Amino acid sequence: MAGSALAFTLGGVVTDRYGALGCFQVAFALLVAASLVSLFCLPYIRPPPPNQAVSSGNGLAVPRDWLGWAAPLKTFKPRDLGDGVLYWGLTCLGIGLFGGVLACDFVPTALQLHAAAAYGE
Repeated sequence: MAGSALAFTLGGVVTDRYGALGCFQVAFALLVAASLVSLFCLPYIRPPPPNQAVSSGNGLAVPRDWLGWAAPLKTFKPRDLGDGVLYWGLTCLGIGLFGGVLACDFVPTALQLHAAAAYGE
């Protein structure tokens, strides 16, 4: 939340001092800086060999599992610690993060939309 507030504040300061184009120039400079940091500071990790792709006959590789896009959700599945004990930490963390994002981002937008609809603005 502090990052969002700081972004809105600094965006307003840059707009007041340098005009509307200044925001886009600052955003471009930050993009270039982030790209350079990732280029020079992050290590290269070689991807695993593509052994899960099957040719569909037209030269395109088709994944075997059509639900492969949902594979990261397996992270939130409760872990078995043995003796019938399940670890629910990541599941609770995921639900809490979803609720936090919903509360911080959706609710103010919904209130603004409701106020605009109710008061005709």
